[in-house]
Amino acid sequence: MKDFTFIMPTRVVFGVGASTRMGGLCREFEVDRVMVITDKIIGASEGFGQIKAGLERDGIAYEVFDDVVPEPPAERVDQAAAQIKASGCGLVIAVGGGSAIDTAKAVLNAPREMLIEKTDLEEETVDEVIRILKSEFEEEEPEEEPEQGQE
Repeated sequence: MKDFTFIMPTRVVFGVGASTRMGGLCREFEVDRVMVITDKIIGASEGFGQIKAGLERDGIAYEVFDDVVPEPPAERVDQAAAQIKASGCGLVIAVGGGSAIDTAKAVLNAPREMLIEKTDLEEETVDEVIRILKSEFEEEEPEEEPEQGQE
């Protein structure tokens, strides 16, 4: 296996009042519609209600996918991806523990076929994104050194 570096831009917001600042954080990404991925228990909590209230206060429309389960199966990821596509959300927020975060990461790192099928991206655009990502991970071919006496 080749060595590679994987970078996924992630921001974790934690602390007193963090749930009420979500709308402002979304504005930093210049989106007006987000998908919030969580589970049913957290989705019914007071803290989650504060997140929704903050989004509403700041004029951010949102969709909620609260069908997250431990060790999320591919079918749940597909359901979340379909909901994101149908809603036109420009940002995904995971609220909760590892399963919500895993679901969000899986949705956002779908293979090429899923990206084409589940988004409005043109096939050529997806191919260009993949080409750029691959170029970051491919090893460069070492330049051949000339033999002594041949320059």
